Amino acid sequence: MRSRGLERPLQAGIDEAGRGPVLGPLVVAGVAVSDPALLAEMGCRDSKRLSPTKREAIDRMLRSHPDVRIEVRVIAPEVLDAERQARKLHDIEVDRFRDIALALYPHVLYVDAAHGDAAQFGRAVAEGLPRDIEVVSEHKADGTYPVVGAASIVAKVARDAAYAELARRLEPRLQMQLGSGYGDPRTDLFLRAWRAKFGDLPEGTRRSWASVRDLLPEDT
Repeated sequence: MRSRGLERPLQAGIDEAGRGPVLGPLVVAGVAVSDPALLAEMGCRDSKRLSPTKREAIDRMLRSHPDVRIEVRVIAPEVLDAERQARKLHDIEVDRFRDIALALYPHVLYVDAAHGDAAQFGRAVAEGLPRDIEVVSEHKADGTYPVVGAASIVAKVARDAAYAELARRLEPRLQMQLGSGYGDPRTDLFLRAWRAKFGDLPEGTRRSWASVRDLLPEDT
């Protein structure tokens, strides 16, 4: 929900983490500020160009700063699977981007386009938003605008924390490493071993992903 009693932020940025993997949640995060220079001073940029330690340090700074507003939407694998029965991943992401935009209500919203056509993605996000929110949608916006870089950091840290917790629950049951979750050989081996031992796939698996459908029980 939109915060009351706070100055309307000049800029907001939205980005996601975990769009493609077969395990763990998809996280969409938004960051809003009235002074974008603050984020540049913190070192906010594309989270992929920062070490995990640096990302976590900046995430803590963002969350503790009184002039920074943050909104996060964590979409669990079972929620993704359920929603994908009726609509595309693109539409699910647009819905969360728009929800965060409404909560932050900036003058200008920068989004890292989660679609091949950046302009089309921007139009989809803008649809239903107040007309006084200007939407700028670009590919690799997290490397161009510090406010999107900040959002990418928040999303990545939240996604990594959720995935680490999933690994802590699953790995002891097989005495195997879970892998990255992005369809790497170690992840594939883990899923196949889990299927062989327990007859199904573990919690946290995106069962609607094409790459795991052949591992599902026959009666699913």
